[in-house]
Amino acid sequence: MNLEQETAKILAPCLYVLNKTGKISKHHLSKILYFADKSHIAKYGRILTEPAR
Repeated sequence: MNLEQETAKILAPCLYVLNKTGKISKHHLSKILYFADKSHIAKYGRILTEPAR
C-alpha cells in the first residue's frame, strides 16, 4: 500500500467524525477516534484503518 492510500485510510474516519460533530478540537477528535478504535478492536480484532483480509 502506498503513502497516498495509507493517508486516505486514516483521513476517512477523521472526516466522518468531523462531519457528524462539526467543529471540535484536535484533542476531542483524538479521543473519539481512540475509543472508536478500542471498540472496533474488541468487535473485529483489528484497528479501523487496517485493510480487511
